[in-house]
Amino acid sequence: MPLKAIVENLDDLEDELVRNLYKEVKVKGADGKEKPVFALDIEGADAHPSVAALKNAHERQKAETAKAKARVAELEAKHVDVPEGFTPEEWTRLLAVDEEYKKNANDPDKKKIHEAEIQSVKAMYTQQIENLRKKSEADLKAERDSHMATKSSLRGRVVGDDLGRALVEAGVDKKFLAAAKALLERSVKVHEENGTMTAMFETDLGEQPIDQFIPQWAQSDAGKHFLVPAHGGGAAGSDGNRNNAGQFTNNPWAKSSWNMTQQAQVFSKDPGKADRWAKAAGHPQALGAKQADAK
Repeated sequence: MPLKAIVENLDDLEDELVRNLYKEVKVKGADGKEKPVFALDIEGADAHPSVAALKNAHERQKAETAKAKARVAELEAKHVDVPEGFTPEEWTRLLAVDEEYKKNANDPDKKKIHEAEIQSVKAMYTQQIENLRKKSEADLKAERDSHMATKSSLRGRVVGDDLGRALVEAGVDKKFLAAAKALLERSVKVHEENGTMTAMFETDLGEQPIDQFIPQWAQSDAGKHFLVPAHGGGAAGSDGNRNNAGQFTNNPWAKSSWNMTQQAQVFSKDPGKADRWAKAAGHPQALGAKQADAK
């Protein structure tokens, strides 16, 4: 009696030695779920006549499928240059007309038929060119729309990131951050050069970088209402220009809030920010700033 390749239960096998020839594996059932079964554990299964025949058939099928795919790709590539509606029968007919014309080149009727066929073929190619033009225009529009959407997204990120950072550094209260951004975003213009975007504020005096404009705006009558009020343990004594987060709500380089101690503190923590604040107050840079030059 031949051994079964797969059994669902070893109890169906009476011989202990035969049961030892099986090992548990998992296979998918008709419902697609895996279930445990016992498969005959043998070596050299690929050499078995039944398995070898099945394997060879599978390899042949793979080769034929690959060949068919290559042929389809070849035909599709050729089809691109064939006008719409042009068939093998039409090609055969045109060849026959051309041959007939060559035999009777001086026959006016044959010549008229030949010219009509030329116009027919020309019309087919004209249609193909028009279809390609429309497709190219549609593809170009889709590409432009995608590019504009990407630029719009990048612009939003540039403006949002730079403006948000500058407002936080200027001491704007988090509760009013969204409102301040919404108010100021309309005056921001983005320059693009060599793939790099730079956000600038459009003011009455011309364009100004965000990190220079925002500190000045924060000290204006319009901007000071958005700042965190100085109170509690985070306030800086009678100066009253440090907020709860330890940030200065007044520019220590400005004439009205000149404070060299605060200047040193800002510079030691963030020299870049110190330079931005100093420039906003009319100084070339933070170091060497003089109160007489402040505005």
